[in-house]
Amino acid sequence: VPPSALDPKGPNGAAIASLFGIVMAIAVVVFVIVEGMLLFSAWRFRQRPNDTTEPKQVHGNTRFEIAWTIAPAIIVVVLFVLALQTQQTLNAKPGQPGDQLTVKVIGHQWWWEYQYPDLNITTATDLVIPVGKVVNLEISSVDVIHSFWIPQLNGKTDAFPNRVNRSWILADAAGTFYGQCAELCGPSHANMRSVVIAKDQADFNAAMAWMEFVE
Repeated sequence: VPPSALDPKGPNGAAIASLFGIVMAIAVVVFVIVEGMLLFSAWRFRQRPNDTTEPKQVHGNTRFEIAWTIAPAIIVVVLFVLALQTQQTLNAKPGQPGDQLTVKVIGHQWWWEYQYPDLNITTATDLVIPVGKVVNLEISSVDVIHSFWIPQLNGKTDAFPNRVNRSWILADAAGTFYGQCAELCGPSHANMRSVVIAKDQADFNAAMAWMEFVE
């Protein structure tokens, strides 16, 4: 089943999905009004049989012109405020800084490397995280531009060579969440998938202990 940003499993995904829902609702209302007026005008002012007279020419309507100039401006301002509030939500991390996990996410052609500096562990393909804990992501690349995206947990964050972009994720419940590199990065770009596995704290500790043993 393809991952869907409309099925959020964390606070960041929920904030983005909520904003999308509001934008979609506004877009639907505007579409219905505009298309309704177009259809009504086409029907109301259609040419009747045997009617060869030229329709009455109208120069314009100042009130309507002001209205359809102000209305889009108000919509843009509302969307700007909502987007700003959503961005503030994405920037506000819950919990205490000392109770967070840091992971370095490094893009390669065409796979992801994950480094846990606090645990001295490096892995690939699957990013294992604890449920209910903020995971700070330090995202970069060793070759070309990639984009790390787990739709159910957060939006896209580009991975640049010689630069670190920061983001964070938090999973509300245990599960496996799939993502995809969202930046065209070469012939095997379509195969550059990512997987985040959220585990309860005990299972996460066991997974980290196993990775440490393997290394």
